Amino acid sequence: MFPSVRQTTLLLLVSGLLAACAAKPPLPVAVAPVVRPPDVLALAADYQARLGAMSPEALQAEETRLAGTEGLAAVVEQALLLAQRRQGEDLNRALALMDSLSQSTAEGAAPWRPLATMLASGWRADLAEQKRLQEQLALQAQQLRDSQRKNEQLGDKVEQLGHKLEALKSIELNLPKPAGSNPPTSLPNPAPAAVPAPATRSPAS
Repeated sequence: MFPSVRQTTLLLLVSGLLAACAAKPPLPVAVAPVVRPPDVLALAADYQARLGAMSPEALQAEETRLAGTEGLAAVVEQALLLAQRRQGEDLNRALALMDSLSQSTAEGAAPWRPLATMLASGWRADLAEQKRLQEQLALQAQQLRDSQRKNEQLGDKVEQLGHKLEALKSIELNLPKPAGSNPPTSLPNPAPAAVPAPATRSPAS
C-alpha cells in the first residue's frame, strides 16, 4: 500500500526539520572567567618587609599616600603601618581596622578576612602584654615610693630620738648634785716623828 500525498508531505517536512536541527551548531555556553584570589599573606609579608626598610621620613610619606588610597589592600597596609610603631594608641587603631575587615561582607573581602583575623589576634595579645607590663611597672614604682616614704619616716624617727637623747644628756648635766656627793677632802700627811739621838757616856774621871 503506497502512502498518501498527505503522509508523504508530512514525512518530508519532518525529515527537513531533523536535517535542519542536525546542521545547526549548538549555542556556545558562556564560561565565567576564573578569578584567582590574591595571595594576601604574601602581599602582607612583602609590605611588612618594605616597611621595615623605610626611614622615618619614608614612613610619613607612606602614611600620607595611604590616607588617600581606597581598597581592601590599602586598609591592610594602613593597619600594618600603624602597628609598625608598636605604640598603644596606633596599635589600637590597627586592631580596629582589622576587626572591621574580619567582619566585612563587602565584595572581595573574603580572601582578606582570615588575614585580618590573624593580625587582630596577634595585636590583641600584644596589647594585653603591654598592659600587663605597664601595670607591673606601676606597681613596682608604687612599691618604691612606699619604701622611700618608710625610709624617710624611719630617718625622721631616728633623728627625733637623737634629739631626745641630747636633751636628756643636757638635763642630766644641769641637775643639782645632792649633798654629800662631793668627794671627801684629803687630809695632809703627818710629819714623821723625830728619832731621838743615842745617849753618850761620859769618860770616867
